Order: sequence, then C-alpha cells, then structure tokens
Amino acid sequence: MQKIITILAGAVIATGLAGTATAAAPADPASADGRLELSVARTVQGQDEIGHIFLDCPGDRNAAHPHQTEACRDLKAAGGRIDRLPGKANTRCADYSDPVTVTARGTSHGQKVDFTRTYTNACEMTRATGNLFNF
Repeated sequence: MQKIITILAGAVIATGLAGTATAAAPADPASADGRLELSVARTVQGQDEIGHIFLDCPGDRNAAHPHQTEACRDLKAAGGRIDRLPGKANTRCADYSDPVTVTARGTSHGQKVDFTRTYTNACEMTRATGNLFNF
C-alpha cells in the first residue's frame, strides 16, 4: 500500500511539475513581434522559380533570412505594414521587364499580414521593400 501511495504521489507531483513547466514556458519568440512566411516568384530562363523563407522578428542569430536585422528594423518602422516599408528609395533601377511577385503572410507588430504584389523587376522590388524579399 505504501508503494502505491508513493507512486501515486510521485505521479501527481510529476504532473504538477509538468503543468507548471508548460504554463511557465516562454511564449513562441516569433509571436512577440511576428512571423512572416515570405515568397518570391519569378521566371528564370523560361522556368518558374519560387523561393520561400520565414522571417521571425525578433529572431535569433541563426536566422534563415540573410537580412533579418534590417528587415525586422524596417518592419518595425512601418508598424508591420509592408506597403509602408522605407525600402531603398535612392536605388536607381533600369527600365526593363522581368516581373517578380512577392507574397508575405503571417503577423507583424500586431498586424495580420496578407500581402501580394508584382513588381516590374527585382530592382523595383528592392526599392519598394528593402531587403525583406532578398533571400
């Protein structure tokens, strides 16, 4: 009888600890400011290419996005609105057509994001969105 009570008491304590650990676990770090799934679609030599990546703001140093710090800073300045990104306004682009379609879905700075836009070329995309879609 003593062993059964001890085992049951241990199970209750373990369950209580597990519940406490779950409740005390930090929130998903991506949810603090946001997580976006980004995609870039273009045609290269007659073949459609689509790249996907996630951007977490804030994120860690091992981020998949090669320009995470700048992209997160720009999103913060724009209040999470991609259409208000500071971009690279001083960038000069040649007048040529090589369409690039970008998509962003998720959340950023408390805003739900569902953004799709086609730019004339990659330079125009960078001028409008900075390095957000450069990956």
